[in-house]
Amino acid sequence: MNEQKIITSLDDNNVLLSVSGLKKYYPITGGLFKTHVNDVKAVDGISFAIKKGETLGLVGESGCGKSTAGRTILHLNKPTAGDIKFNLDGQMVDVNQRSIKRLRRHMQIVFQDPYSSLDPRMRVDEIIEEPLKAYGMKKDERKKRVAELLEAVGLGKSHMKRFPHEFSGGQRQRIGIARALALKPSLVICDEPVSALDVSVQAQVINLLKDLQDQFGLTYLFIAHDLSVVQYVSDRIAVMYLGKIVEIASSAELFLEPKHPYTEALLSAIPLPAVDYDREQIILEGDVPSPANPPSGCHFHTRCPYRQEICSQKEPSLQNINDGHQVACHFARELSLAAAPVISAI
Repeated sequence: MNEQKIITSLDDNNVLLSVSGLKKYYPITGGLFKTHVNDVKAVDGISFAIKKGETLGLVGESGCGKSTAGRTILHLNKPTAGDIKFNLDGQMVDVNQRSIKRLRRHMQIVFQDPYSSLDPRMRVDEIIEEPLKAYGMKKDERKKRVAELLEAVGLGKSHMKRFPHEFSGGQRQRIGIARALALKPSLVICDEPVSALDVSVQAQVINLLKDLQDQFGLTYLFIAHDLSVVQYVSDRIAVMYLGKIVEIASSAELFLEPKHPYTEALLSAIPLPAVDYDREQIILEGDVPSPANPPSGCHFHTRCPYRQEICSQKEPSLQNINDGHQVACHFARELSLAAAPVISAI
């Protein structure tokens, strides 16, 4: 099994989060005695690094493992294998079961669904105050911090005593963002934070996240399937397919010069507002293979229009073909793929 290499050295003090060979397998049992017969390889050995203050977008089809990767980094799902390191006061600390409680306040998450992620029995001030109470902040300080957070996300003191059901989806997501920022984290994992919202509300929440990043010096891992949104918010983008990262590049370079056939197909599927724009959409053949039984060699070869014999025999490693542009494809240097002249929807 090829291990994907980290794009940035752990010695670089500017790195906030480093993930190396991260795996998350879900066991499949069968038979009378429920014996272990196979695994669903939701995340299969991914590696990447995020620098302080940047936004790394993580994109791919539904079921590719991107949300599982985000939750596993925070140990909401226990990793099967791999190393996760977090820069705490200049020291790269292993993120594991022993250290996660100490690191939790520095690493937070904004969940996808603003309806189910908030406790319907708690008022807004109680929801945001809960992590502050867990870390021993005094009551007066907690109240002051809650008011500051609500103001930061575009709400006010008048909203503090309301229940979640009294808010719209966009307002609920603002409450979720305020809760994530309560402990002043360095890293926020945004797990498809706008996919459940209307388009007009999506723009408001995305712009809010960008403003908060500038205001508080936040670092984001932004997980999404909407490439036009990811293009707008991300400094760099990592593309996932069937549990693996197949391409990492700066946002501009990925859209202008994709090097992996799967990335090219994703870019071709982005809807454009210009109805008279002539562009060929790439339709991938077949269905996404099962993560319990992925294809041999390159996982994408069963759907790739450029596949050759080696693709089914040997798994390509994630190689650096340009400054910071990494691709897991045997023919990344030879292929000339279509760019995506995308007009951002935000």
